[in-house]
Amino acid sequence: MRAGRILGMSRNTVTVTPARTAVPARIVVADAAWGLTLLLAEGRLLRAAAGRDPSPVERVAATALGGRLVVQSLALQVRPSLAPTVTAVEAAHAASMAVLGAVSPRHRRVALLSGTVAAILALDTWRSSQ
Repeated sequence: MRAGRILGMSRNTVTVTPARTAVPARIVVADAAWGLTLLLAEGRLLRAAAGRDPSPVERVAATALGGRLVVQSLALQVRPSLAPTVTAVEAAHAASMAVLGAVSPRHRRVALLSGTVAAILALDTWRSSQ
């Protein structure tokens, strides 16, 4: 067990928090896999999810999201302490996709897929940081 950070010390006791351990591999792999899928096959994925050809803007958005997820997975691998930040980013993404799905019938299926994946990643990342 790695040493933790000393929070407080009194005459008879020492309070120590455990050092943060690595983020579980399933989270890093899930982020990277979803991100690489978006980077390498955004057109096919969007076509399958939406049932239509994606617009150029949708393709760019999917590619940007894929890039963010790959960078995010690398960041979590290097700095597990970023897990709360990643959780907040994924939760915000999930919320924004819920709003998009509610107001845009054209984007509803893709937004709900993206938001669901983001919510799952946020929940799993949050649970791992507790």
